[in-house]
Amino acid sequence: MFSQKLKQIAPIHQSPTPMICVPVCAFLLLIGCPDETATGPAGPSSDTDAGLIFQQSNNTPPSTDAGHAIQDNGETPVADAGNPAPDPDPGPQCTCPDGYDPTPADDACTKTITVAATNEGTSYEVCDAQDNWVYGKFGAQYPGGTKVRNEYWGESDGPGTVNGRLNEVGIWACNENTGQAGYDPVGEWIGFAHCLNLDGKGDYLVGIAGDNQVRLKLNGETVFEYLENNTAAFNYWWISALHVNSGMNIIEMQGYNAHSVASFGAEIAGPFPFNSLENDEAMIAANYEDKIVFSTGVMVGQSFDVGEDSGWTCPDGYALNRCLPEPECTYIDVIPCVGESDVSTPATDGGTP
Repeated sequence: MFSQKLKQIAPIHQSPTPMICVPVCAFLLLIGCPDETATGPAGPSSDTDAGLIFQQSNNTPPSTDAGHAIQDNGETPVADAGNPAPDPDPGPQCTCPDGYDPTPADDACTKTITVAATNEGTSYEVCDAQDNWVYGKFGAQYPGGTKVRNEYWGESDGPGTVNGRLNEVGIWACNENTGQAGYDPVGEWIGFAHCLNLDGKGDYLVGIAGDNQVRLKLNGETVFEYLENNTAAFNYWWISALHVNSGMNIIEMQGYNAHSVASFGAEIAGPFPFNSLENDEAMIAANYEDKIVFSTGVMVGQSFDVGEDSGWTCPDGYALNRCLPEPECTYIDVIPCVGESDVSTPATDGGTP
């Protein structure tokens, strides 16, 4: 079709007799008049088809835009001189060593190994724990030692006042006979795993407390625990800041009952801008209350998923992965991109009482 259109606008000579040279040919007598018979790709054209025939590799007519250059090799596509091709995709900005892949936001390198989780065959249902005025009576405890007492975090001076986060969200395993939180299990770490699958890196706050001990892990590594044999584990709501990269991250929260009455509570709040929670003042100013993404308080009626002799268990260094349809154990190793010195600021714990 393209060839036919060009034929319509090219001069057509009805006579095979060449046209007489115009006077300008007088100046070219030494070299002769220009040949009036056009030559196409296959030699001289017929007198009924004197225009040049441009061949293309497809049937799409070229644009009449002056900015378009016609390619006549039958292979190279038409190029638009007015719209240069975009620069090629530079690919990942994070270079990783063998065995590691860039995170979704190119902020670190990660290696994951997933193995089957072990179901221990015993499952504990979650019940609301009994309130107690000593739970959280001293308020929130921040990593730098700052303590904040109020009705939200906790401020109780006697049995007549019961408030604070542990009373609000505290839970423990149900007693199968009473249907209420009991003492068992005693001497076993139980809790929950929460999966964060992030498009970008960010900061999170975790609050945790328990009667009698508590532990917090990020991607299989312990970042905070309170193991002292005193009441501080449940007198304070312990605040930790976690700095996490994009991609998959698993936060595990566990409680341990040494004897008698038990309660355990934990919350995750975020995300906040990466590395924005660098000190107590920044953590206090963060909007924890309105950014809670996980709370033990909503787990009533479900089952504890992390345990030692119950629920699901994983090898050391692995985290229980609930991002997957079925629980599995995932090892997550995060390192800096090649040429960078640090992945993120280390997680901070709740300090000491």
